[in-house]
Order: sequence, then structure tokens, then C-alpha cells
Amino acid sequence: MHFVQVPDKHGWHWWLWVFVSPLTVVFVLDHSRSSDVPLKHFGKDARGIMNCDRFSAYGRLVALIEGLVRALCWAHYRRDFLNAGKSLNCLKTWADLWVNRIAEIYRLNEERLAVLDQAEPFKVAQEALESALEAMLQSIRLELSDPGLHWQKKKVLSSALKALGRVDCLCQKSVR
Repeated sequence: MHFVQVPDKHGWHWWLWVFVSPLTVVFVLDHSRSSDVPLKHFGKDARGIMNCDRFSAYGRLVALIEGLVRALCWAHYRRDFLNAGKSLNCLKTWADLWVNRIAEIYRLNEERLAVLDQAEPFKVAQEALESALEAMLQSIRLELSDPGLHWQKKKVLSSALKALGRVDCLCQKSVR
């Protein structure tokens, strides 16, 4: 293959934004990934939960819109561990352990969502989920305290620690 740069040709990256409510789904195609796009769509009076990745614009958006709560996507953290395990055989067992821990978080969340409309069972399920997240946080801190920790483990765990420092982003107390 041979690639040639064509004079006066401009490449464009576009982003497909998806806004979902109980009644509608809105698709917006925009050249920007900045917080301006959802801010324009929602306005300053928006309320609700925004499921998103770790991109900094979403943090800015939550800071701009008081009624908006960010829910970080666990799939991104899971992928970090999977990629670490694939990159070096010596990290595979470690990565698999963390992927299983995240699977447990998914399972506990499913149990929690199954009783969303039942106050007492929801409270019990919420506490179980928060307890599992706290245990995960303690495990991360313990591993990060090892001065001989592999650099790749440190990178992945540091990212997860930053997110778990914002448990409200990873474990919404209310989805109403």
C-alpha cells in the first residue's frame, strides 16, 4: 500500500452523540467531542444520569449542570485489565482476577436493579454493592502500596483508584 497526502484535502472526525430518555432517543452528529454538544442539547437545567467514559469533557459538563450526575462505564475499566493481561503473560492471572472482581460488581448491580422498586431489598442490594466497591478500593490501595509493583499494573490500578475515589460515579444510589 502507498498512502499519498492529497493537497487541500481535509480529514474530519465526527462523533455520534446519543441522548436517551424514557420516551425518545436523539442522535446528534457533530465534529466536536467537547462538553458544548451535550450542553447545547440538555441546557443548564438538565437533570439525570449520564452514562459515559472517562473523557474530561463529561466531568466539565457535570460541573456546569448541577442536576446532572456522571455514571462511569465499568466496561472501560474492565478493558484496561483485559489489555494488561493480553500484553504480558506474566500479568494474565492478575488481570483475570480483576476482571472477575468487576464481574462481581456487574452481578451485584443486576441484583440491585432487579429490586429497584422495593425499598428494603434495594437498600440491602445497594449496601452489598457499596461494600464490594469498598473491598475493591482497599485491594487497589494495598496493591499500589507495593514499591515493586509492575508499571503496567500501577497504571491500570491508578486509573481504577481515581474512579473509585468517585464511587458515586460508579455506583449510583438512585437511578430515578
